[in-house]
Amino acid sequence: MRFNVLGPLELLVEGEPVPLGGLRQRSTLGYLLLNANKAVATSQLLRALWGDRTPPTARKMLQNAVSGLRTTLAVHGTGDAEVLTHAPGYLLRVGEDSVDLTRFHAIVEEGRAELSSGSWDSAARTLRRALELWRGPALADLVETGIDWPELTALQNARLAALEDDVEAELAAGRHHEVVRELETAVETEPPREKLCGQLMLALYRCGRQADALSVYRRTRTRLISEFGLDPGQHLQQLERAILNQDPSLNRSAADPVRGAPHVPRPREEVSALPARHGTERGPAAPPVTERKWVSALLVQTEPARTADGGPDPEDVDQLFRQLTTVLREEVSRFGGTLHSTFGAVWFAAFGARRTYEDDAERAIRAGFAIRRRLEAQPGVAPRVAVATGEALVTNPPEGGQAEVSGDVLDSCMRLLATVRPGEMRVCETTRLASRGAVTYDESGPSAGDVIAVRPEHEAATVSLPFVARERELAVLDRLLHDVRERRSPQLVTLLGEPGIGKTRLLNEFRTSAEASGRARCLVGRTPRFGWNAPLTALADVVKASCGISSTDSTAIAMRKLTRCVEDLVDDEETAAWLLTYLRPLAGLQDDSRGPDAVGEAFEAWRRFLEELAAREPLVIVLEDLQSADERLVNFVADLDERLGPVPLLVVATARPELLHRRPSWGCGKRDVTTLTVGPLSRDETWRLLETLLARHGLCQRIADGVPHLDESRFRHELIDRVGGNPLFAVEHVRMLRNELLPGRELAIPSLTVSGAAPSPSASADCQVRLPQAVYNIIAARLDTLSRAEKSVLQDAAVFDRVVWAEPIAAISGLGRGETADQLNYLERRGFLVRTRQRSRNREVKFEFRHSLVREVAYSQLPRSDRADKHQRCAAWLETAGVETALVEHHRHRSELASRANG
Repeated sequence: MRFNVLGPLELLVEGEPVPLGGLRQRSTLGYLLLNANKAVATSQLLRALWGDRTPPTARKMLQNAVSGLRTTLAVHGTGDAEVLTHAPGYLLRVGEDSVDLTRFHAIVEEGRAELSSGSWDSAARTLRRALELWRGPALADLVETGIDWPELTALQNARLAALEDDVEAELAAGRHHEVVRELETAVETEPPREKLCGQLMLALYRCGRQADALSVYRRTRTRLISEFGLDPGQHLQQLERAILNQDPSLNRSAADPVRGAPHVPRPREEVSALPARHGTERGPAAPPVTERKWVSALLVQTEPARTADGGPDPEDVDQLFRQLTTVLREEVSRFGGTLHSTFGAVWFAAFGARRTYEDDAERAIRAGFAIRRRLEAQPGVAPRVAVATGEALVTNPPEGGQAEVSGDVLDSCMRLLATVRPGEMRVCETTRLASRGAVTYDESGPSAGDVIAVRPEHEAATVSLPFVARERELAVLDRLLHDVRERRSPQLVTLLGEPGIGKTRLLNEFRTSAEASGRARCLVGRTPRFGWNAPLTALADVVKASCGISSTDSTAIAMRKLTRCVEDLVDDEETAAWLLTYLRPLAGLQDDSRGPDAVGEAFEAWRRFLEELAAREPLVIVLEDLQSADERLVNFVADLDERLGPVPLLVVATARPELLHRRPSWGCGKRDVTTLTVGPLSRDETWRLLETLLARHGLCQRIADGVPHLDESRFRHELIDRVGGNPLFAVEHVRMLRNELLPGRELAIPSLTVSGAAPSPSASADCQVRLPQAVYNIIAARLDTLSRAEKSVLQDAAVFDRVVWAEPIAAISGLGRGETADQLNYLERRGFLVRTRQRSRNREVKFEFRHSLVREVAYSQLPRSDRADKHQRCAAWLETAGVETALVEHHRHRSELASRANG
């Protein structure tokens, strides 16, 4: 039995919701849960239920409500909870683990203890676990009826305090990019909290968004003065001055004392992720993390205007340098990169150093275009831009300072920059191949490295895949559309799946079928993959598609199309005018600099617009990549089914599993909400897809002719293993095979050779694994969603074996076995590992990698010195455990190989 108050009131028995009766009975239970295991006076309950207008029969009605609760608990409970008559009123006796509110407070205290000790990653993970218990405002269903108890305000403040602690830990661990979105939402929607505002300012500044950080201060100051007649506190004012002065201390380690820190005192002294005051004691700083990563280097060179005597004035150079640095920092940050350094008139930015994205090469190129466009507006500035992609050794300080990047990729980019003419952008061959379909190139240069980026395309090219083995998922979508049409009732469907698993391909098939049969009209909105993520972008796509607005339409033409569409849908002039007021800026036809109230109105206008469209004909709305959406859009979509009227509307949102880490209770307990997981293909289905792709490119016979003594059964088995049921992986592996079999041609797609982790005792060298670049990027991007500690445990597991458990991983990592077991369990929940039916000699659960390529990529990112040390530890533990000599010698041999390679 579990009681949930951090969201709508729920009683769950064996995971199923139990009816709780009418409003009076539910309100009584809610108030008793807020005071669980405490006696609540009858007079206090009466005030909570009726306020100052207590009717004469109130006590009798309260007794009836308590009686109903007792019956419910007796029928559905197991004796874990009961309502007792206890002077001066009633007491709800319940186990502490049975109420999410109690668990929240306990986990928060645990996280704060870790925060105070300087364990940033652990504290962030613990506090995030506490915040994930919230499914919306506390007792949200009761609040909607008009209940406004002081306890709810206190509880909301407790949640915000936990959020502030979590953000402290995240900032201290250097994850400022990850917390910006959530902080922006919290600062805009909550009453002014100076600590949250300061954290947002610092996070924005560290992301290279200095202007936005200062804008947050100005908005906060205006709000404090207008609502409370107060100026911001001293620490927030100091932070503003530090940002204006670009104080280097703002980027320092959480362990370093820094002047002028904002610090909002609490009843206890706590560690702050903002710059600390002089004398603040900190825990020991964690060591930096060094990894082998594939990065895209962006170099920008400018030539400032010269004075009459031929030399640039140093003051003019300095002023221009500061202006250009601000432009570069903003644009690089907008596309997910980091501005690292300058030397002379050359700026260096890295994409994929701090965090890997699947499209780092494209991000670097798009950032280059944006920078070039802005710099060309500066008088006398002629930018040259070069982008190169390759493997580098990256050292990231744990506290979020600037990463160190070394490797030949920087030299390659410098050589490329020397060939660039003013106003041009050139990229290396690897970058061009990694951005195919997303950028148009002039390939008329004399060498492969002489490709000139002409313009970015609106969307990257999508892969054309055969439709294989998704008939079950398609049937579910067809049935839901049928229900929507028959019942004229909206439904929300979430398609969950890993990158490349086929969510978009499934929806394309569904949309084609629905429109061809006339069952529904389909409109699509996409969350931007990069750039400043406006909360309304995906909704704007839907509006434009419904009105027939294309990217080539002028503003005047687009405005006419929107106006005509709205006036055709709505007869009431006042309603039509209201819709146009908020749909115009949403569709980008009018500047929209208004605040969160205007965003809320735009959401409502979009909802009403959808209702009017669906009232004319059944409608399917597809919202792609919800896991990357702004928090306000996620909130809106989560409640959309409840806000819509009785119209035939099916909303389908696609998302990666990360959405469930942001919202663990996504869709839970709602009647018209469905979550459909798109999983990997089976081995037979994978081979069927591979056969189709191989035949499409005429590769079956060429493989047999080109590989002497080919064992077809083994080839098939190994190829299926490497694809792992992921259709995109199948496409990339077939592309690699196709181009490797073309005589006299170099690879037409980028691919890597990574050092595999196969632990075969007979291996005499590191297993070299051919891996398509796109596949590597997808896996590396997933690995970088883990915290430092989680990723380290996964890499230790990659060193040890295909099957792992807590004891040997603890020996390699130096962690306790309990903590290691927790990490392995978490990695299983995240989909990196899967538990086996085996148990160790100590009865510990054994895990194996869900996909062999995850293991190989995780291992390949370890520097050689780390590999040598970890293999040596493996050998020592195996020898102590009495494992066969061959495996011990294998790890020692691998350790020696890594040591020799490292020089």
